[in-house]
Amino acid sequence: MTAIAGVSQIVRPFTSDDPPPGDIRLLRGSAAGPRIALQVRRPGGGSWIIRGVRRDQPIPASMAGCAVPDSRAWLHGRLQTLQQLESLEYPAPRVITSRHGEVIENIGDWWICAHTYIDGTPIRPTHDQLSQLGYTLGRLHHLAWNPEDPATRIGRSGWHPDAAIPATLESVTAAGPSCRRSGATPMPA
Repeated sequence: MTAIAGVSQIVRPFTSDDPPPGDIRLLRGSAAGPRIALQVRRPGGGSWIIRGVRRDQPIPASMAGCAVPDSRAWLHGRLQTLQQLESLEYPAPRVITSRHGEVIENIGDWWICAHTYIDGTPIRPTHDQLSQLGYTLGRLHHLAWNPEDPATRIGRSGWHPDAAIPATLESVTAAGPSCRRSGATPMPA
């Protein structure tokens, strides 16, 4: 892992110490940009992912289906989903609370959250690994939760049909001229 300038304030709410700069790796974004994701190696093994989104940052168009008003609500929905998966004993990252007992911290211009990192080797398309992937996805789709029960509420997917279909149709319609150049036929609005 390599040091990244300007990230100590982002990491600090979730750690009892300042990790050495060499224990922080930038996954995407930057401390000067609208979003950042860091992997932080933890003493004793394992690591966490710390995500930050600038408070004034709009929800990306690709996440319009989440139907949330702002970036904090978007982060909260993601964390609700992880907490629900944990309560159902599903093998997913675990939410980390800050030193103040919060799942989302407001640090300067940032909303910050953290969760565990599940270490592993990316699968190769072997029969055994694809079977394992299929089993895990099948288990995910058979989890017993009730979307009407507030105790089991999860964040909406960016692919939620209520917003994702109109957003996709808008994108395809906007691409109409370039579709015609390529010989493809755009979808009607």
